[in-house]
Amino acid sequence: MPPTGRGAQPLVQRRNVKLGLYFDPDQQAHWKELARRMLGVVNPYTGMRILDDPALAGVILVNEGGLNALINQAPSPEMDGLFAKYLVARYGSVGAAKRHWGPLDAVSSQVTLPRGVWVKSGKMVDAQRFYYDQQLKAVAWMTAYIRGLGYKGLVTAFDNWPTLQDQATRANLSW
Repeated sequence: MPPTGRGAQPLVQRRNVKLGLYFDPDQQAHWKELARRMLGVVNPYTGMRILDDPALAGVILVNEGGLNALINQAPSPEMDGLFAKYLVARYGSVGAAKRHWGPLDAVSSQVTLPRGVWVKSGKMVDAQRFYYDQQLKAVAWMTAYIRGLGYKGLVTAFDNWPTLQDQATRANLSW
């Protein structure tokens, strides 16, 4: 019989730090602490902090942190909630968004981000715009944080799949 309970659930499903960076203040604080520690290390040979070393070509804020891939790995009630708020702002109400989308998943009355859907549709247009907006917000606070530490070099992120919103987000980055 397979193990049950919280300990039996894979760690990635219990605590998805990459996804949490978009909405969870604790995960954001964790990322900031990691960035501060890693970039603040003094190289014993040069006497410089890593972030001051001209040999540092650039910083990848989060490796493979694109929302399209993360949402397709596992559902996220938190991201679905943010998406519902996004749709309210875009269409005026969740009901209007549902009418715009046409028939929804009969399993849920909630608005959920599409998972495993690779066809052109109004749902995907909304989802891609939402991902793009969320990714820009994440890049903004992460970049501001490392700039505040003194980093002046190139920054990139969303280095996983060549999805539209990832490419559009990367177009706003210096690297």
